[in-house]
Amino acid sequence: MRFRNNSGTDLFTIASTGNVGIGTTNPQTKLSVVGTASASFFYVSGQTAALPGYTFSGDTDTGIYRVDTNTLGISANGIHAASISTGAIEATTFKGTTFTGDAGVTLNTGSGDLTIDANSNNVLISANASVSGAFEVGSNIFYVSTGGNVGIGTQALS
Repeated sequence: MRFRNNSGTDLFTIASTGNVGIGTTNPQTKLSVVGTASASFFYVSGQTAALPGYTFSGDTDTGIYRVDTNTLGISANGIHAASISTGAIEATTFKGTTFTGDAGVTLNTGSGDLTIDANSNNVLISANASVSGAFEVGSNIFYVSTGGNVGIGTQALS
């Protein structure tokens, strides 16, 4: 069933499948809108990292979903990548990330924390933290190699 204006232009279509189309005469989902749509409220239920509530055409396992009360999740390839909640942004990994200004970052390793506080120029490693790989503070101010050797002012460790 098609609804048209006086000029014969299709306004919306109800297909035999029950799908409704606005801006299309061949709706492929319950509601297909071709063009810009707006709403005062939009509700999505049953969201997970693998099936986020807000996603992209052709990439339905990447998007935004509700993790918990007042927590927004971001997923990529069906895997939780980051969370945003009141006063916190948490990510599963920071690769090549640069923080500027008075930034403070705490990375929880599961058994302890690594805190980088640019405001006070402190790097704090808690007693139970496990940091693997080479770790460098500043321009060779403090360096710990993967073998456990420590250098102050140099990476040339023997």
